[in-house]
Amino acid sequence: NDPQDDEIIGVVGDMRHAGLDAAPRATVYFPYPRTAYSAMTIAVRSAGDSAMMARTIIDLIRREDAQLAVTDVRTMNEVIAVSVAQRRLLMLLVALFAGATLVLVAVGIYGVIACSVTERTQEIGIRMALGAQRGGVLRMVVGQALALAAVGVLAGAAGAAGLTRLLKGFLFEVSPVDPLTFAAVSGVVLIAALVASALPGLRATRVDPIVALRGD
Repeated sequence: NDPQDDEIIGVVGDMRHAGLDAAPRATVYFPYPRTAYSAMTIAVRSAGDSAMMARTIIDLIRREDAQLAVTDVRTMNEVIAVSVAQRRLLMLLVALFAGATLVLVAVGIYGVIACSVTERTQEIGIRMALGAQRGGVLRMVVGQALALAAVGVLAGAAGAAGLTRLLKGFLFEVSPVDPLTFAAVSGVVLIAALVASALPGLRATRVDPIVALRGD
């Protein structure tokens, strides 16, 4: 509704003014004499010390007009940090809960495998008495743990894929069904299962066949 003619002198790329997680919106830039505002933001790119550059810019502005107030001087890193502070806090909480869950997974697998080794002491003793090697016993115990973990990983991956709609609001330019992320998480869980089952597996290899058979 502005009858004044304007000349388009250039086209710029999309800018995210509302936040890094907000979609760019249509924006038109006018020179200051054409559309004056009571306040403005000056962005300066510098290869040197930002604090020193800020003082130099403030001095230049005050030389032009000592009545102008220069406030909220920040580096671009500080601007970005404020913009993503809430999301970073949320991701930190998610990471802490994920770490706690991983610890619980490892403890749970250790408990299950340790209990299984205790209950199968006589069986393991008979196997070793019949010629089973320690390495074979260790692979049997660890393999059981990895099989349990693999079932859990498949169930968890299926559940996560089904809840992608709930995750979209917490992600930024990342697909909820990211194969690399699913593979990395699955690998971490399997490694945790391997480490958690190693101690019961080593304990199983130390079973004395004579003591095990005598207990029977």
